[in-house]
Amino acid sequence: MKKLIMLCVLSAITTLLPVEDARAAAYEITPGVEAREEYNDNLILDGVDTEGDYISSVIPSLKVSLSTERTEAVLSGKFDAYWYADHDEYNAVDRQASLDFSHALSRVLTTGFTAEYKKDSKIDRDLELTGMTTGTAVREKEKYSTRLDWNTSEISTINLTLAYDEEDYDDPEYVDFVSRSVSTGWAHGISNLINSTVGQVACTYTEYDYRNSTISNSLLSLGLAHQLNELWDLGFSLGPNYIRTHYGTDNEELEEKWGTYIYGTLNRKGFYNKFSSVLSRSEEAVSGRDGTVDRITFKLLYEHRPAKKIRYGGVFRYYRNRSDTGFHSRDVNEHHYHVTPRISYEIRDNVFVEASYLYTFIKDKDESLDKERNQVAIRLYWSMPVIGRF
Repeated sequence: MKKLIMLCVLSAITTLLPVEDARAAAYEITPGVEAREEYNDNLILDGVDTEGDYISSVIPSLKVSLSTERTEAVLSGKFDAYWYADHDEYNAVDRQASLDFSHALSRVLTTGFTAEYKKDSKIDRDLELTGMTTGTAVREKEKYSTRLDWNTSEISTINLTLAYDEEDYDDPEYVDFVSRSVSTGWAHGISNLINSTVGQVACTYTEYDYRNSTISNSLLSLGLAHQLNELWDLGFSLGPNYIRTHYGTDNEELEEKWGTYIYGTLNRKGFYNKFSSVLSRSEEAVSGRDGTVDRITFKLLYEHRPAKKIRYGGVFRYYRNRSDTGFHSRDVNEHHYHVTPRISYEIRDNVFVEASYLYTFIKDKDESLDKERNQVAIRLYWSMPVIGRF
């Protein structure tokens, strides 16, 4: 309840706009609903005993956007109710709410904050985001961040971000955690050296508090963002990170190690063809477990629009999660592969139908065990945006 109260307070703050802004405010209110039918041939991603089932879902949603000359605010929420044909013990209603707010304090200063709350219990809720699975225990997740951007010149910006994350499970077998981070960065245009290019420097410190350990991660990175032409852009960041782990209730044991941070992107914008790719390596928290993993991520996304109402494409995802963090958590050495072709058709304005297939393959090198899964889904989505000004 305290999370929902906090989100309501933050959303109320966004309505306290200057009078001169409010007179020119534009808003958009978009209710929507999604109906989804799916078959999954390996519900819990077991490598030995597989069980399949049909899953029906209804997902109502609401998005409210407000825009003025100096302020942008977006409040959204949804419920995800799903039912299993044979395994009704997995039936549940997940929920999510988020707020994104930014305000220009002056011509050179902009501030903002984000807030997000989730309550979920799907075993594969994080699979396509992290490559790792969790059990069906109910998890409450909240994330908050605030940011300040200072345009020191026409080609330079300095930013400062503070963030707080928390995860709580209703099952003591799963590990809760709290993380706090502070990051600062500097971006400077270097088009005098390389056309359409911005140089970047970033420094981040993150601390994770688990049941039996405290982990700190310090990161320094250098990067470039380059606009190749009107359609293509790329970016790349690289740097060292230093991880300190204190074990035990009294932090009596210490482990130190160095890692490498990598983040690269290549994207193509366009009405008929879209392409994006991401390659990254970083030290990341693990939901429900004590400790972090060294994660490598590679993603490819392609979408083609041969006609106004038809789109097709696909997504490929690869994750390598590895950790040998000692007695407090089991070793992890997993490779995950996900392939998702899909096609969608716009039946009428704001009404879409989509068919998709998802193949998942997981190779657990520590347990010498392979797991695979096939999913086929059809979804129907309807929305009704209402746009106005006041």
